[in-house]
Amino acid sequence: RDFLEKELKRSVAFIEDKSSDTRQNAPYTAGKLKDFKTDTIFLVTDVWHMPRATLAFEAAGLKVIPAPMGFRSTAPLKVTDFLPSAEGLRLSGSVLHELVGEIWYSARRLIKG
Repeated sequence: RDFLEKELKRSVAFIEDKSSDTRQNAPYTAGKLKDFKTDTIFLVTDVWHMPRATLAFEAAGLKVIPAPMGFRSTAPLKVTDFLPSAEGLRLSGSVLHELVGEIWYSARRLIKG
């Protein structure tokens, strides 16, 4: 919201503030977009979260154009990049969280049919 209003000088059409997670956010957003007669979105989220978020928004009937952010890299690579670190453990936890979430979303979709 801040980026759209401050940097791009664009007004925000609506804010979805009832959801507590992405799975809830997707259908709430899809419902609000019906008023604007659109079903295509630019989905802006963390690069790690993009696959699962895309599943959620597509399941809500939206066409998703991914716009991932938060890419992390250290270039050029150093020998120490391959050693265990607290940051590496945190990133591994984020990846595992998203993988488990993606499996959960897929399983729920299979159960619901």
